[in-house]
Amino acid sequence: MSSALKHYDVKTFVSSRSLGYLLKMAQSLMMQAASTAFIGHDLSFMQWLVLVKVHEGVARMPSDLGRQIHHDNGALTRMLDQLEARGFIERHRSATDRRVVELKLTAAGVRKVEQLKPLAVDKLNVPLAEFSKAEFAELIRLMHKLIDGLRHCTSQDTEAGAVWSGKSTDPAATPSRKAAPRVSGRKVAGRGRARRTT
Repeated sequence: MSSALKHYDVKTFVSSRSLGYLLKMAQSLMMQAASTAFIGHDLSFMQWLVLVKVHEGVARMPSDLGRQIHHDNGALTRMLDQLEARGFIERHRSATDRRVVELKLTAAGVRKVEQLKPLAVDKLNVPLAEFSKAEFAELIRLMHKLIDGLRHCTSQDTEAGAVWSGKSTDPAATPSRKAAPRVSGRKVAGRGRARRTT
């Protein structure tokens, strides 16, 4: 991809214009605003978000949920324990694979999602007040395009790592490894003379 358009240049690059920095800043400010909106309610924003992800079907298992909300396993397990104890969520074994734990909202969990949804929606709309409908649609389109590009980049890096570690599923892509040459005159431990291998 050497001919691809390059938007950053090493001579002019500054971190404040890095996509990573800008996206992280936006995400941090949005989380802060959403968390503030849920103060005084019986669920935190993160607890509500867990219910939403399960309700929308994008997180059927705890591992799916961890990838969706980027929470470490320990904190996520404690959160699920709390939500289950309060009757908002259920964990049960998969009918097809008993090793797999699946997540499902209870009727109370579904009601809680809908009850608190206006808090999140109202907070999302505040920073977008100066966007036209066309600008908002274009922003969403570009965000999806960026995410697709990042996923493609990540998959390429993962495959390259698999090739050089010898774990690639493609035999043709795995670097050949020549057998080590046999060495003559190798010393044998505990003996003062060399033994010649055949």
